Amino acid sequence: MIYRTLFLALSCLFCIGLPLNAQQIGDFKLHAHRGGSAHYPENSIEAMLYSASIGIPVLELDVHMTGDNKVVVSHDPFLNPKKVVLNNGEQLIGGSQLRYIIYHMAYGNILKYDIGSLPVKEFPNRINLPASMPLLSQLIDEVEQFTQINGLPPVTYNIEIKSHRLKDNRMSPPYETYTNQVMKVISSKHIDNRIIIQSFDPRTLNYLNRAYPNIKLSYLLSSSKYPLKTLYKKLDFTPAYFSPSYKLVTPGLINDCHKAGMKIVPWTVNHREDIQYLYRIGVDGIITDYPKLAQEWLK
Repeated sequence: MIYRTLFLALSCLFCIGLPLNAQQIGDFKLHAHRGGSAHYPENSIEAMLYSASIGIPVLELDVHMTGDNKVVVSHDPFLNPKKVVLNNGEQLIGGSQLRYIIYHMAYGNILKYDIGSLPVKEFPNRINLPASMPLLSQLIDEVEQFTQINGLPPVTYNIEIKSHRLKDNRMSPPYETYTNQVMKVISSKHIDNRIIIQSFDPRTLNYLNRAYPNIKLSYLLSSSKYPLKTLYKKLDFTPAYFSPSYKLVTPGLINDCHKAGMKIVPWTVNHREDIQYLYRIGVDGIITDYPKLAQEWLK
């Protein structure tokens, strides 16, 4: 796997030329959503290496727990028939998500499925190729090795813990156990200074702030008439980052976040006019499925 993915990313480097220096746009940072879902299969090692190869400074990804207590990189808590097929190409039965809950499966069984070959309607220009759902530890190892070998800047990992009170003991372990397992992997890699943990779940963020105070945290928010009031109501502390839906962002919200000492990094911003507007009004970064295009639009 290491040599296959390294070859893939090296090919990208030779095709597109030298990566854009992230400092050309100051402190503003592009976060490749799920590694760059519009370019390569979401949350795959191939997507992460591609974004690292073109100079994207932050890789955004999601994690879940398997039935045998391993941390895997996946947005969905189940194997989604719209995104996943068996390694022989056989499709999963539609509407059968509850048969394929990741938390109920051993990782060895998950490896029987291909997360990258099935075309995704949302991203018609995506490169589709066979890919396995990676372990978080494996993904970090491959990205770290790739950037070191190719003399690229070390990346930051923006990792979403997808806990929710309704998923506890059904689609994930209790949030403390979930969080501790993720942090166990991160701690073993000695990259705490290049980690952001984000979540919609205030329980997880409050627990992280108490148990792992040196980790940068980000509060995700999908909707609210008063975004900062919601943040202060839900959290026991002021996080380093605030990541609301981009539709909630105003110049006033940016100013208030900066006054409070928070960076604001909205999600998921995929259109040129939105990316350029948010950059102009002073956000600290954006999370996008199109990191390569966003890079070009911001030159």
